[in-house]
Order: sequence, then structure tokens, then C-alpha cells
Amino acid sequence: RLAALMGGVRAGTLAMAALALTPMYYGHQFNNSKDIPFAALLIWALYALVAASREVPRVSVKRAFYAAIAMGLTLGVRVGGVFVLGYLGLLWLGVLTLQWWRGRPASLADLVRLVTTMVLMIPVAWLVMIAFWPAAQVAPLTHPIEAFRTASHFGFPYSQLFMGESIRTDPPPLSYIPVWFGVLLPEFYFVAALVGVMLLALRWKERRSRRAYDIEGDAIDRVLAAQGSAH
Repeated sequence: RLAALMGGVRAGTLAMAALALTPMYYGHQFNNSKDIPFAALLIWALYALVAASREVPRVSVKRAFYAAIAMGLTLGVRVGGVFVLGYLGLLWLGVLTLQWWRGRPASLADLVRLVTTMVLMIPVAWLVMIAFWPAAQVAPLTHPIEAFRTASHFGFPYSQLFMGESIRTDPPPLSYIPVWFGVLLPEFYFVAALVGVMLLALRWKERRSRRAYDIEGDAIDRVLAAQGSAH
């Protein structure tokens, strides 16, 4: 749904097929009771935030409530979902900046309304989180904060087999993540990444050419207008 929202039905279909053909994700659905729900809910929260960002600066109550529910469910699975609150601010700030850059700045009233909406979304998300987190029900403020502090300093002082050797994973070598992705991800991920970079470069080149053409056309129009007024 996120891919379809951003790139159309074809992109959504490709994303769904890619996810179904990813062994790590598909296999973990059957034995991982926390990481997979967290991954799914995190994408759901991002989908809700992107959908709501299309209404910035006048986000409707329906969109805001939907996003708050998705964020709360994400937090209810893992406290790391708190980063979604940061994504909310960064995404909407980016949209406002882009609108300002394009000559459509938001009014002060719209900004106040948007900030108010964002502030009200946080307690709604927090209440949803508490509903699915028994420890948070005991201490709604202190226990989630303690969990976040613990998670931010979580260590893994064990050995892991890597490249034929037993290594410490706290911290792992710099090559660990690239090798891990190279071994476990299907080849079409890397093909898609390469094609995506090429398409991005072509799009950027096309935009620069179009901009240069527009500037040249404007200059010609000004010259013709000046000659017309001189005659």
C-alpha cells in the first residue's frame, strides 16, 4: 500500500511480490512473534504518515486519527517505534519547506492548526500503546521511558559465526552488514537498486534540461517583447 500510494498500482504490485519472495521476511512470519509484527506496523505507520502529509497543512481529523492509531500500535509492539514520532515531524516539516520553496507558503493559522494536530496525535498514540502493553498500564509514563533507555543501550555480548570465524558482535566489523545483506537478500534487490539509481539520474538530467529550456525560452520572450515595444 505504501508503494502504491507513492508510485501507483504497478509499484505496489512489485513491492508485494518482492516482499513475498524475500526469504528472511517470509520465513520469519512463522517463528518471530515480535520483529515481523513490528516491521509490518512500522510500514503501516509510515503509510499513514505519508497519506496524511498529502493534506499538509490542513490535515483532516480522519487522517490524523488514522496515523495516530498506526503509531500507537507500532509503539505497543516495540518501544523503538518512538522514532515514528520523529518521522512525523520531519516529514511534515519537509512538505511545508517544499511548499514554501514552490511559492505556496502556509499561513500562520494553518501552521497553528497543523502543530495542534501533531500535538494531539501524540497522546492518542500513547493511549493505544498502553492498551497493548501491560507494563505500560502499570506506569504509563515511567515504564515506557525506562524501556526506551534500556533499548538504547542494549548490548549483545555474544559470539557469532561470520566468514568462517567466531567474532564478537558488540560491535560487529564494518563489513558485517553489507555481507549480511549480500548473502540473505535475493538478487533482484540489487538489480532494482541499480535500475533505481539510473532512473533517478535520468530524471535529474531531464529536469535540468527542461529547466535550461524554460530559462532560454523566457529570455527569448523578453527579447521579443523588448523589440516589440521599441518598434
